Amino acid sequence: MKTYFKYIGLFGLILSFSSLFGQAEKSSKLETITFHVEGVCNMCKARIETASYDVSGVKSAKWDKETGIFTAVIVKKKTTRQKVADAIAAVGYANELAEANHEAYQKLPMCCQYDNGGESPEKH
Repeated sequence: MKTYFKYIGLFGLILSFSSLFGQAEKSSKLETITFHVEGVCNMCKARIETASYDVSGVKSAKWDKETGIFTAVIVKKKTTRQKVADAIAAVGYANELAEANHEAYQKLPMCCQYDNGGESPEKH
């Protein structure tokens, strides 16, 4: 009978360790990335975040219009920081990793065109 309890205890210990290692492995598959993105208003915020979600492997995304800091959680095996930055640049938003697509930038509403010669556009 003691041997039976010994095996149950050992089995429980193995399950506990495998659960802990499984959690560590799962979190190591994710990465939080940050970089600066040019933008002006809440419409910019929506475009920036939507563009990043279009990249496979982006789990969450947030752009702070006050600081210009973009933060996302990505699946490391599916995407990279550069791919997310390129997707944001493709819709017209320059960032520290990629230049904005000129044609996409020109199509942004005037209030969202952040490079306007120093004038302060009205924020939404």
